[in-house]
Amino acid sequence: MKIAVCDDCHEDAMRLETFMEGQDIRLYFDPQRLLADVENRQMRFDLYLLDIFMDDSMGGIELAERIRARDEEAVICFVSTSDAFYRQAYDLYAVQYLLKPVQEADVRQLLERLVRRRGRERDQHALFPMAGFSISTAGNTRCLSTARTGLCRRVKESWTIWRFRCAGKCFRGVIRVLLSICIM
Repeated sequence: MKIAVCDDCHEDAMRLETFMEGQDIRLYFDPQRLLADVENRQMRFDLYLLDIFMDDSMGGIELAERIRARDEEAVICFVSTSDAFYRQAYDLYAVQYLLKPVQEADVRQLLERLVRRRGRERDQHALFPMAGFSISTAGNTRCLSTARTGLCRRVKESWTIWRFRCAGKCFRGVIRVLLSICIM
């Protein structure tokens, strides 16, 4: 998992890093640097661990707002010495709010929950009975199957547009729209 840790306290950032052994972790001690990587270099992380109280230029809440503006699906966890910002964290759809000193068990629980969540998101299934086909995803494999034949066409990584004739009508346009939605 690719994780960004942003905390102006080096000790706290290093402590978090030791709890996440085996993960791809990038430490930021300045919120402006993380923001520059997200905005200019278009870097994306699976998880953002953000301290709320940082230097005067930008705090964790403002940083999270700016990350959220760039990436609606960003998974954000706040780390703080105070529980005074629960409401703002909730408004930013934070996945968790950890109080310092952070315990290793809390970090492990967070990572386990995110791994389970990612697994559920990968294994999605959408049915379109009116059109006579279904779309399911599992990891990088996507499957389109027609209701009449039950046959399934599988594709790795990239999609190809197929022509299906269901109930005597051609649904190429519908399939293109649905595929474009699934790829996003």
